[in-house]
Amino acid sequence: MLKINIGKENIQVSKNLFEKYNSDLFQTTDDNITLDCDSTVFKIIIDFTQGKDISHKINSYSIYSEIKSILHQYKLNSLFLQFVNELPFYMVQLGYKDFKISKALLDYNNGLQFDWVANSSMPTISPSLFTQLYEYLIESDIIQTFDDRNIENRDVLLKYCQLFKFNKLKQQLTEAKVVLNPCDDNLSEIQIKLSSIVENGPTLKHGRNKVTNACTSGCGNENVNSSSSEEETDSQQSPVKRQKRACNVKKSWDIVKYARPYDVDNTPNELVFQLDDNESSLVFNKSSKMIHIDIIGTTLKEFETKFQSVCQRENINLNKFKFKFAKQKNGQELEHLILPACISICDLTVNSIPCRNIGQLINESTQTESIIDFTNMKALSFTHGLVLNLNQSMWKCGVKDGKIMMIAIKANAFTNIKEFNKLTQFI
Repeated sequence: MLKINIGKENIQVSKNLFEKYNSDLFQTTDDNITLDCDSTVFKIIIDFTQGKDISHKINSYSIYSEIKSILHQYKLNSLFLQFVNELPFYMVQLGYKDFKISKALLDYNNGLQFDWVANSSMPTISPSLFTQLYEYLIESDIIQTFDDRNIENRDVLLKYCQLFKFNKLKQQLTEAKVVLNPCDDNLSEIQIKLSSIVENGPTLKHGRNKVTNACTSGCGNENVNSSSSEEETDSQQSPVKRQKRACNVKKSWDIVKYARPYDVDNTPNELVFQLDDNESSLVFNKSSKMIHIDIIGTTLKEFETKFQSVCQRENINLNKFKFKFAKQKNGQELEHLILPACISICDLTVNSIPCRNIGQLINESTQTESIIDFTNMKALSFTHGLVLNLNQSMWKCGVKDGKIMMIAIKANAFTNIKEFNKLTQFI
């Protein structure tokens, strides 16, 4: 037997209990050794080496930390790794508050381990914010999403989810909404910001979206002069004609779908994604009656990153839609992504006024301007038309026969610098 002297206490253990851990301290012929540590904590270590459950004995971060300190002090490195790996939880201290984090809960969030805990490199975060984050982490085990919640500090929480590798919780906290479209056979749609979509997350399932396709059957050869509201067009037609028009769709646009990863969404929903940051505009060609969306900056890069995979599978090369030019004379040349667009089912607001007849707006002589003609993308030129700068907009993406179509759902637009200034808010 080996007698271990810790202060005034003597602990006897089998001599071969620590042999497999290759510590010089226990490689001795002497039957007595003296340690400088807490005897109560060292007894927990002995219980662990004997295969006993010690979970209930580690009820504070100070005990957890002392165990790690003793194992490092006496160079019981392999025992330290075993301790960290086999303990069913992590202990974290923030301020004066201790957190006992279940490893099973972390496994549920993609099975990534907290290297920063094992290496004592806890990122800086306030106890109250981590408490909020951890409460959501616990809830994430029993509910699917937080879509119906008004999440306080959402952006900050998402940042720390990324830092702590709470991958599933990050998707659950991401602002999104899954809705049923009652006008389209209760079709499920997911509304989400483009920036929140995961890379190469959009997918495509070939099928038919009845209402979207009935309303956008002419897209790709859009006549802006006849793009009055769908309500006005339908009201002038008999039910028989409306049904016939809906059934005359030669081939449907396949609408891109999306499901948040880590099983947050059980099935893919039709994707309605939101563009922000004033980095897109609608370009109306008065001569060819064509409509395009012009995307620049960060939004361009994000669209390319998120949609690259689905486009490649459909033999769509986004590079063919990218151009470098200056929008104004003597302006800065920027990279632009120019995609065909459809506004037949769009709730469009221009200069804070609902626009029910875009054709009328374009035909007003005071509104037309010189624009780039994208009719022939191999030989860009200039023509007359109208550019609507988009403050915010929501879109579906349609694919058909190797072609791509951006289908506008909702858009807020402005036409000039004065209207842009109206949207500016005081800091």
